[in-house]
Amino acid sequence: MKKWIVIVAAMILAVGLAACGDKSDDTKNDANDETKEESKASENEDNAGKEGQAGQEIEISEEEKMDADQVVLNINGNDVKGDQYNNIYPQVKAQANQTEEEVAQDELKKRTIDSLIERELIMQGAEKEGVVIEDEEVSTELETIKSANGEGLTTLMEQFHLTEDGFKDQLKFELTLEKYSKAISDTEVTDEEINEYYDRLKEQNEDLPELKELKDSIKAQIQQQQSMQEVQKVIEEMKEKADIERKV
Repeated sequence: MKKWIVIVAAMILAVGLAACGDKSDDTKNDANDETKEESKASENEDNAGKEGQAGQEIEISEEEKMDADQVVLNINGNDVKGDQYNNIYPQVKAQANQTEEEVAQDELKKRTIDSLIERELIMQGAEKEGVVIEDEEVSTELETIKSANGEGLTTLMEQFHLTEDGFKDQLKFELTLEKYSKAISDTEVTDEEINEYYDRLKEQNEDLPELKELKDSIKAQIQQQQSMQEVQKVIEEMKEKADIERKV
């Protein structure tokens, strides 16, 4: 899950945060930088998103694509089709290109299918928890991103071979994931954890603002990490019980 979700999030943040220049967002970025220092995999994934920002379009041949209406997966009776596969595949390939010398197409296909399985399980799990993102909410969020940096959004969509509907699908998933992770986790962050996190940041940047200025954003970052760990745990449990049929 993590390997491609981070890329999607990076795409959305790249255009969405352009409108958010206040100090709190800057501190969140500092916290995210600390997370990447702690996890090399996350750093590489974020770099894949940055690769897209730099204007390097992900090359996708016709052979690598699926027919939009082709069923590639069936999970608990729900079909996952080729259009969803085609939305995710460039992100998986971007991550692979950034972190590995060369990855065979069959391996990229497998990773994409694995990502789609986890994505569908998240959506099904969210629905069971009553977490539903309405299309109106997605459209509102999209308009906010367009207003912030419409040109950047267009560039990223082109680089990752996404239509507007495809991007909205990604956005809906991100919003669902955010709410779902909060719904299934009951995380409490202690002052000790916040202080330890701040100390690690301070070791990397002596000019870091005082803790009182960063405390809320650090707390939010720790909560997000803990929530995602809980989501991953739940996904693994759902995989064991799910009826998953691979069609490709």
